[in-house]
Amino acid sequence: PTTTSPADPGGPRIGVWKVARVPLGILGWVPLILAGAVPDYRVAVTSALGVALFNQLCIYALHRLTGFPRIWPRTLDSIFTVLFLALTIAAWADQSRDEEIEAWTGFVINGGLFLGATIAGLSGHSFIKDEMASNERFTQAQLSHPVLLHTTRVMLWLWLGVFGLMALVSLVGGVRDLFEPKPSSQFVYAFSNPAYLTFVVLIAGGAATGLYTWRMRADRKFITAIASRYQRELEAWAEANPEDPWAKLKHEEDANTLT
Repeated sequence: PTTTSPADPGGPRIGVWKVARVPLGILGWVPLILAGAVPDYRVAVTSALGVALFNQLCIYALHRLTGFPRIWPRTLDSIFTVLFLALTIAAWADQSRDEEIEAWTGFVINGGLFLGATIAGLSGHSFIKDEMASNERFTQAQLSHPVLLHTTRVMLWLWLGVFGLMALVSLVGGVRDLFEPKPSSQFVYAFSNPAYLTFVVLIAGGAATGLYTWRMRADRKFITAIASRYQRELEAWAEANPEDPWAKLKHEEDANTLT
């Protein structure tokens, strides 16, 4: 079960979270990177599990100390912990099937990530939502703002597409290994090397996320176009949260429009 911190945590300790948020955000992806970058798959999945558990402990400690992130455990951390725990057990329990397990490790990781993120998103526990809740610039009320919810959905679908592509390419590599145990080096590089796949796709996904975020901040017309789809929801949100700065800003804009 997840635990949720107070509505608007913070106080003098919030500075600790502001410093730690970005490094821990990067650390959250390290298990996936390790799984592809370390040549020995047994060492790779074991070290990935260690980092995933370490990340869980760090996030929990900060959750208790500062109130951020607001939600613990976070979805992505939980997916990585479960995935790499299962793979670590499989890797060390049956060492007679190393080649088979190694051939399918990439698909298990990427497919498990896609499946886990999809199920979590459909059940209301999107890992993008976790990231939004981890941002101290947003109040608790703002997390339910229609435009922010729209952004959360867009980012979720973007990353599900990234994870799905990673899983599909890994599946091609795994199936090919069944029929050609020693494929060409070009094939291995393109389909069976998880490090290559992970870095390329993650960089592309990160770039797309950064571009969308930049446009949300810099392009007023873009935000206005999105907001125009949710006029009723925006009015209801502003009425429910009259003291929130975003609600006051909306009231001011409405007043200026009338005058």
